[in-house]
Amino acid sequence: TTTVVSGTYSGSWVAASDARWKHRVYNMSRSLDAVMALRPVHYEWRADSPAVAAAARRGSNGTALPAQVGFIAQEVREALPANVSDTLVSEVDAAGHLGVDYSKLTAVLVGAVQEQQQTIAQQQQTIAQHEHDMQELRSQLAQLQGIVGELVAGSVAEGR
Repeated sequence: TTTVVSGTYSGSWVAASDARWKHRVYNMSRSLDAVMALRPVHYEWRADSPAVAAAARRGSNGTALPAQVGFIAQEVREALPANVSDTLVSEVDAAGHLGVDYSKLTAVLVGAVQEQQQTIAQQQQTIAQHEHDMQELRSQLAQLQGIVGELVAGSVAEGR
């Protein structure tokens, strides 16, 4: 395992993903629940972190690293089902420090967006049906108002 704490890379990273290398493939479920269980955070690296040590090796002269965004690995492990968190969270050193494989989080995020789109489509269908029902009720109300108006006019004409 290679651990890159921080740095710059120009180009692209490609993860092997060929279907011919995979088996027991099944759809993820409840991705939106998984995403909602995550807590995005802003944070700064502590002085004893590998990120600070790597910056010092590059000659940053003690300059503080910029604030970061991400997740706390322990929280990810606790928030998500084991079959998901075990692929996202792993130990990064012999001391048991944890890391998050953010690239694998993409599949969870795509699943969550797809679930939201299904919900939105269902809501749009429900709204369209309600709009149709409202139009029908307005039409029936107008007819009833016309009938009531005729009845009232007839009663007045007969002198009642």
